[in-house]
Amino acid sequence: DGVGGWAELGVDPALYARRMADLVRMEFERNPNMALLHEKPLVDLLQAAYDELEAAELPGSCTASLALLTREGQLHVLNVGDSGIQLVRDGVSVFRTREQQHYFNCPFQLGMGSDDQPTDGDYYVVEDVAAGDVLIAATDGTWDNVFADDIVDLVSQGGSPGEVARKVAALSHEHGSDPGYMSPFAVNSAQQGHAYRGGKLDDVTVVVSKVGPAAGWKG
Repeated sequence: DGVGGWAELGVDPALYARRMADLVRMEFERNPNMALLHEKPLVDLLQAAYDELEAAELPGSCTASLALLTREGQLHVLNVGDSGIQLVRDGVSVFRTREQQHYFNCPFQLGMGSDDQPTDGDYYVVEDVAAGDVLIAATDGTWDNVFADDIVDLVSQGGSPGEVARKVAALSHEHGSDPGYMSPFAVNSAQQGHAYRGGKLDDVTVVVSKVGPAAGWKG
């Protein structure tokens, strides 16, 4: 997720994030078996992409959430910043990443002007991922406006991964534009001693995947 503050400097915040995602994809395509060779393959993927962007001196910065499911049913997750991933199984949230922040509303980020590194991200390995599990990856435009239980409710309503993603995105926008809604961001603000009420309207990206038989993805 590109850091929006770059727009004030005339830089499209999306460019850095998109280039980072492209480089991660290309690195994985070069070495699709890296999960068998490395203890933390997602760190290696993100580090390779990050190093290339640093060498190119591309202006911008971004948060990052990566997930990799192995044939053995292990879900590797790397999270840098305040985007995040949630895993829902049989109507229950069984896993969710935590936000990484230096201080309130200042997330970890990769790129120009930041000292954060891919190795600073939180790394998780979720064992025994099962067929039917639903993975929701989203930017902070969702997590600032939609509680984990609401995500579970939307998944439980059924539908294809694409349909669930659209429902999550729609609810994110609805809550984000509601000045009276006591959003997750508002709750966190109160916990930090700040007076805030309402959603926090932001760009929203949601990717939903469902685990199929033999630990393969579908949808």
